[in-house]
Amino acid sequence: MTAAPGVASLTPRWRAWTRFLVGLALLLGFAFGLLPWLARLPAVRPLTEYVEESGIEATGLFYTEVEESREAEMNMRHSLEYAPVGTDSPDERISYRDSAVREPVPR
Repeated sequence: MTAAPGVASLTPRWRAWTRFLVGLALLLGFAFGLLPWLARLPAVRPLTEYVEESGIEATGLFYTEVEESREAEMNMRHSLEYAPVGTDSPDERISYRDSAVREPVPR
């Protein structure tokens, strides 16, 4: 198998720089092209508007200081703790407040 013309003449240093620049271009295209385009999709737009209206700093890595994240965490914990278990029938769903006591879900 022969290399394409000009590729074989590239030194390893140039090949490394070429790979780096292509990777950088892909990363920048993803960050400044694809992600902003995705944010304008109808399915994602309400979420981005809510983040902007709530004043959430979306560039931060940790959201522990944002009130909405505390509420979301509490809702998620409650959803997991009090999730229905048992059969698939809605009449026989069981929820339990602790692991020792099980009681039917009131209707």
